Amino acid sequence: MILIVVIAIVASIVRQMLFRSTVYSVEYDESRFQQVRVGQTSKEVEALMGPPLTKVPWPDQGIVNWSYTAKRFGYSNYWKRSVFMENDKVDHVSSMYWID
Repeated sequence: MILIVVIAIVASIVRQMLFRSTVYSVEYDESRFQQVRVGQTSKEVEALMGPPLTKVPWPDQGIVNWSYTAKRFGYSNYWKRSVFMENDKVDHVSSMYWID
C-alpha cells in the first residue's frame, strides 16, 4: 500500500514538472508581481516585471490588459497574472487560479 502511495506522489510531481499548465513571461517572478501597486506607471511596472507576454487593449473599457501568464494548452487550469493599465498607470492587478 505504501508503495502505491509513493508511486502516486512521484507520478504527480513528474506530471507537474513536465506538463505545467502555466506559461510565464521571461522575467516573471511571483514576489515581484506582488509588489505591483495601483497607480504605478507602465515604466515602473516594466522595470519591476519586465515585458508581459501580451498587451491586449480593451477599447470599450479604456484599459490595456498586460498578461504575465498564459495557459499552455487549449483548455487547462492555470495561474492567471494580469496588470490592467488605464492612462499608462496601473488601474488594478489580478492574481487568480483560472479553472477552465
